Amino acid sequence: GTWVELDENGMPANVPPPVDENTGFGGWATVSVREYDEEEERLKQEAAAAKAAKRASEQQEREKKLQELEERAMAEGDDAMSSFDPWNTGMYKGVRLSG
Repeated sequence: GTWVELDENGMPANVPPPVDENTGFGGWATVSVREYDEEEERLKQEAAAAKAAKRASEQQEREKKLQELEERAMAEGDDAMSSFDPWNTGMYKGVRLSG
């Protein structure tokens, strides 16, 4: 069988119309034509690339901050008493923790 790619309407995509044996011409096809400014298109592409780079940078910064918070939490929770005294006040419910 022949593989034919379909478009969003279920019609064959990018397939030329069959050629009429009598005339040698194909059938009618619909095309779209648009006018564009090359400079404007380049600026749009640059803006999209800058936005993607900024988004990636922000994501990387968020991940770095989250990793730092996790590392700090792990370092502070080394002993059992730090869970009762997370701000290093040396007190728990009015009781002095050290000696």
